[in-house]
Amino acid sequence: HQIIVCDQGPEFNSIFWEQLLAILRTTKKERRAGKAKEGSLVERVFNTTQQQFVTNLLGATDIVEQYFRSISPEVDPTRHAIWTLDRFDSGMERYLDQVYHQNNHSGIGMSPNAALALSLRSHGERQHLLIPYGDAFIAQSCPAVHRGTARVTPQGIKVNYRWFKCDEFLMPGMLDQNVPARYDPFNGGIAYTFVGGQWTECRSEHYAVFSKHSERAIRLATAQIRLRDRLNGRKEQMNAERLAVFLESLEGEEILAIQSR
Repeated sequence: HQIIVCDQGPEFNSIFWEQLLAILRTTKKERRAGKAKEGSLVERVFNTTQQQFVTNLLGATDIVEQYFRSISPEVDPTRHAIWTLDRFDSGMERYLDQVYHQNNHSGIGMSPNAALALSLRSHGERQHLLIPYGDAFIAQSCPAVHRGTARVTPQGIKVNYRWFKCDEFLMPGMLDQNVPARYDPFNGGIAYTFVGGQWTECRSEHYAVFSKHSERAIRLATAQIRLRDRLNGRKEQMNAERLAVFLESLEGEEILAIQSR
């Protein structure tokens, strides 16, 4: 039996969160609203990470919040920020592996790595409680399409202006069926459908282009194309080919560079 404790934020009261916990056979317990001290352990981790890692990065803005009236433009940290989300993610991982987990923790009298090794010697690895990070788990944790389902057509299923296909759509009786569908927010070339009792990966047309971009980047490109059409007085249908051509153009690269920055 497993229990997860969370606060009463809206993301922890969603249907998707409840479904994922039910699939993983996990019980949810909510912390009382406005009682941050009841989550002191995780709150302390946030504070320690902020003090030891985040505030020491070039471009950290904690000093701006305290002394914003006395900071000149020459030393304004926001003008010297160089950390993209990808680089920050890899840096945070190195900090956790090489610093936080190896340093002595005053609350437990040892390092977190030593505490983990002691726990494994005492209780074993408990393999039956491990959750494999496979395709099924990834699909279950992805957001659903707008209506929750998509209709199977000869071209596949349509998700966010793009057609997605998989071999399972060729099975007898699949045509014109509404199937549960989800999309990967970090990989615009992949979607998932629930077919034959399991989640199946589908790939989009122009997969080589869309697989390099997130859904947010594709939405920004879509908005830019619509704006360009409106300024030129055109009414053209949005499709995957137009999106792919735009993403590969210099204008598309500029839009993505602005998002990355």
